[in-house]
Amino acid sequence: MAARPAAAADVASLPSPAASSFSASFSSTFPSSSLPPTPTPTPTAALPRPRTRPLRAGGAKETAFIQHVDRALLAISRKYAKKFSNMDDDGYDGFREVARDMERVVDVVWLSGTPSLQTPYLLSLALLLTTYLPAFPPAPASTFRLLRKLDGAFASLLLQQQQQQPPAPLRQEQEVRGRGGGGVDATQKVRIKSLVQRTRVLVVQVLEGKRRGQEDRPGADADVVHDVEAEEEHAEEDEDEEEEAWEMAIGRVYERTLVALGESVGG
Repeated sequence: MAARPAAAADVASLPSPAASSFSASFSSTFPSSSLPPTPTPTPTAALPRPRTRPLRAGGAKETAFIQHVDRALLAISRKYAKKFSNMDDDGYDGFREVARDMERVVDVVWLSGTPSLQTPYLLSLALLLTTYLPAFPPAPASTFRLLRKLDGAFASLLLQQQQQQPPAPLRQEQEVRGRGGGGVDATQKVRIKSLVQRTRVLVVQVLEGKRRGQEDRPGADADVVHDVEAEEEHAEEDEDEEEEAWEMAIGRVYERTLVALGESVGG
C-alpha cells in the first residue's frame, strides 16, 4: 500500500524517495523532476483538466504520484528554509517565486483526478501558503493567482461530493476506504473552513502592511515635491485604482469555497 500524503508540518522531515519508474502515459503527465513544469499560464488561473479516472489505490501510478509530489513539496520547503540561512543564497527571493512553485504542485495534484489524494495535498499547500506569505514582501498578483487555483480546486471537490453522494451504506464504506465521492470528509471540511477564514484575514493584514509601508515612506524635499506635483497626482489616481482592485480581489479570496461550504462570503 502506498504511503499517504504527508501533512504540511511533516514535509521538511520527508526522506528523499528513490527515483520511480513511470509508465508511459503517467510520466507524460507527471515528469520525474523535483518540480513539475508550469502549464501554459491563463488569465483566469484555470486548473488543468484532470484524469478521467482516479489513480488506483496502492497501484504503481499512485505510488509514483505520491513520491513525485512529496519531492516537490520537500524542494519548496528546503528552498524556503534557505531564505533564512546565511550560508546559502539559493533560497527564495520573494513570494512570487514561492507562488510559482506552489502553483506547479497544485496543477499536478489536480491532474491526478483522485479526490482522496487531492484533498489532503491541497490542504497542505493551503497551510503552507499561510506560513510563507507573511515571510516575504507582498506580491498581490502572484498571491491572488495561487489563491484562485486553490479556491477553484476546493470548491470543485466540495461540489462534486454534494452532487455525487452515494447511498448511505456505500458512502460509509467509501469513507472507511478513503475513496469515492468528493474525497472531502467532515474533518477535512472543518480544516478547509478554518484555513479559508485564516487566509482571508492574513491576506488583508499582508496587503495592509504594504499600504502602510507606502504611506510611511520619508517625504521628499519641498522643492522636489513642487517640481513633481503633476506626476504625483497621476500616481495617486493609479494607486486609488490599484487599491480598489486589491479590495475586490481580497473580497473574492476563497469565495467559491465559502459558497460550496454553505457560508456567506461577507459573514
